[in-house]
Amino acid sequence: MFINYVNPWWTGRLEEDPDYSKWVRRKVKWIPRAVSTILNSIRESGVHLNFIVGPRQVGKTTGIKIAVSRLLNKIEARRIFYYRCDLVADYKELLEVIQSYLRLTEVWGIRGFKVVFLDEVNLVNDWWRAIKFLIDTGILKNINLFLTGSTSMKLLRETERFPGRRGFGVDIFFPPLSFEEYLQLANSRLYSEIEYTLSKTQTRDLYEALEACVFLEPYLHEVNRVFLEYLNCGGYPLSVLEYFGEERGATESFLSSIRYDIERAGRNIGVFKDIVTYLLQATTSPISLDKIAREAGVSKTTSQEYLQLASDLFLLNTLKHIDPYRLQPIPRKERKYYFTDPFIYKVFSQWCNTLVKREHIVEATAIAHLLRTLTPENTYKTAAYYWRNKTEVDLIIRTQEKAYGFEVTWSPLKKTALTVGRIKDIILLDREELNPNKRKVPLTLFLLTIGIKNLKLTSS
Repeated sequence: MFINYVNPWWTGRLEEDPDYSKWVRRKVKWIPRAVSTILNSIRESGVHLNFIVGPRQVGKTTGIKIAVSRLLNKIEARRIFYYRCDLVADYKELLEVIQSYLRLTEVWGIRGFKVVFLDEVNLVNDWWRAIKFLIDTGILKNINLFLTGSTSMKLLRETERFPGRRGFGVDIFFPPLSFEEYLQLANSRLYSEIEYTLSKTQTRDLYEALEACVFLEPYLHEVNRVFLEYLNCGGYPLSVLEYFGEERGATESFLSSIRYDIERAGRNIGVFKDIVTYLLQATTSPISLDKIAREAGVSKTTSQEYLQLASDLFLLNTLKHIDPYRLQPIPRKERKYYFTDPFIYKVFSQWCNTLVKREHIVEATAIAHLLRTLTPENTYKTAAYYWRNKTEVDLIIRTQEKAYGFEVTWSPLKKTALTVGRIKDIILLDREELNPNKRKVPLTLFLLTIGIKNLKLTSS
């Protein structure tokens, strides 16, 4: 039976799972932080619906298999069920797959809680109908459901189909490796020293993070060197492994997955490439939807659909222009578009034969990391903005308490603002300058501090 094949741990042969065995054999490997979130989300009673979201090729499937290996130390193997939904034709077949597993647990006499992973569930048309039916009819009992999908933001929006049905389920963000995580992998000694240094500081918010950067100044030169490595390879696992000599073909694999997703969505890869080319050319500059449409030779509506698809695939961050006095977005103003990882810039630059300046990739990387202080859904809804007049604020995050402004000053020629309207205390993220009294600190030290201290913001 196929479900036995994709769950080899049922017969004590976890090492036969291709994803897990490949991870074990690697010399360079890490445990994604989302794994601990998965494990901590599991409850022994009730039905809990969790969504694992993140871009394609960041290791979601491998992370699930690592979580399975940890669970096997705690619960009976047949309480853990995994299924690849790209093999499922429709929601009716998905329903039958889940019910087949539940019937098996009855035959085995399993009465305790179970953990079910449905990978790439969004590939099944109307998948939510099967899940909703199983929850509403009470067929699911004491089950922790974990659902993943490649167009993850679309999957995250579909959580709205389950009001009052998710139990204590959570949304688990599975991003590429952050700079902080890359440093831990590339130079564990340096990471440990920085982590120890920060453990002796009280860092509860962004402004205390500025003060904490003072204690990290002795490490700045070495940290910046590793940051340049990170800008070269990014945080996608295959690219990182290729950089360390363990894999090959990261660029080709990524482009292949992009083509698959674009064509599966019924879009034209040529139009997508034209839009990407223009976004690369305009990196860090505000641009209008009309201009994007003209450059790609498509309608305004069509260009918006391609941009939305790129966001759904976690490829693109979009910042709206905000009125700094009312703290409200200005819909008709031009927007800024940033790709979400240095590796994406590397791949798309080669693909589109378009050079992007390093300082622009630095700005995009900084914004992507700062947006990780938000939950995934808030990152891509209304929480992220920018402001530009004679000066500029690269990123504005509006929270329930206030608005935080960030300006990346990696380039020394950039004009900056310290306060604009109701956006007070703008944080300046520099290449090397450290002056907390002026709210100016090295970008790399600040990113490490908020990452290691796991600082979070709650958007309005």
